[in-house]
Amino acid sequence: MKISALDWRNLSALYQDLADTTLAYRIANSKSLTIDQKNSLNLHFGRLLNASESFADEALKQAMSDIDASVESIQTSAHDAVAAIHSVNAVKNVLDITVAAIDLSAAMLSPTPGTIATALGGLVQALEQAQTVTG
Repeated sequence: MKISALDWRNLSALYQDLADTTLAYRIANSKSLTIDQKNSLNLHFGRLLNASESFADEALKQAMSDIDASVESIQTSAHDAVAAIHSVNAVKNVLDITVAAIDLSAAMLSPTPGTIATALGGLVQALEQAQTVTG
């Protein structure tokens, strides 16, 4: 089973919520808990936070892996963009291609799950639109 970067991020958030809830329970019930129960809840709170941080790390690793897998597609699309701009006469198409390429570069420099795929899709769409005008 492959877990996506978004799934890892969601798990991280859920475990953060679980840790917060555990701490809130400990604080709300402090007067009725034994020292051992308080210590156990503190320990579990820390372990839940560690799990949340580990999941966040996995989200970043997976996002970077997804980026590596799409580098070839990005390079191909960039080459196609250069060729399309040389052959396109409509200013609108040139602008659409350049804006899409800029959006892709911004997504690559600040990756979050899905942004690179969305930006790459936008560039491919701009290229296809330009080809229908010139083709």
